[in-house]
Amino acid sequence: MTDEEQMMVRELCSRNLLDNEHYLIKDGSLEYNPSFTNLSQTEWNLLRSNYKHVVGVSKMFNPDLLKDFNGHKLSKTIANLKPFERTKVYRYQANKDYKESEFAIWYVRLRKSDYRETHFSDVVKCEMVLEEPGASIDTDLVNIISANIIREAFPVCYGKDSRWANHLYPVFLTETYCKSNYLGQDILLNLF
Repeated sequence: MTDEEQMMVRELCSRNLLDNEHYLIKDGSLEYNPSFTNLSQTEWNLLRSNYKHVVGVSKMFNPDLLKDFNGHKLSKTIANLKPFERTKVYRYQANKDYKESEFAIWYVRLRKSDYRETHFSDVVKCEMVLEEPGASIDTDLVNIISANIIREAFPVCYGKDSRWANHLYPVFLTETYCKSNYLGQDILLNLF
């Protein structure tokens, strides 16, 4: 599946559909596990160049993945985000063996909730691939991306999904559509 996602991004880039005005928001992380791919590291590095205009948005994440600039766990900073606030952007090197695997990561609280299941409810992790070692991302770009993600988060699927507090509505619609195309469990069990 991850190879297919990467090929789709390559196709969008080859058709010039992704640029500084048109970004792709991908559900989930951009950090692909090398053990789950049929691509070599060289092929994967070539495909990474297509990810300049792709943002990964994760509803579920490890809040202890990164440390802040003082070396403290970032989980406290994430938990204390105010509504519509974001963290600073942090550099994350996914695979220590490959310097090319660097990401810019930040966290955004999507809305104000009177009730939260956890301190990390309503927070998403956003990430972008850094094109080259030591590269940075413009603060205005991060602010624009964060604002658009917050705008997308407002229509929520109350009562339809237990993850509603963490859920981006377009993702809910896509998941619902995909699930509607599956054969039901009863049909599958009766086949055997």
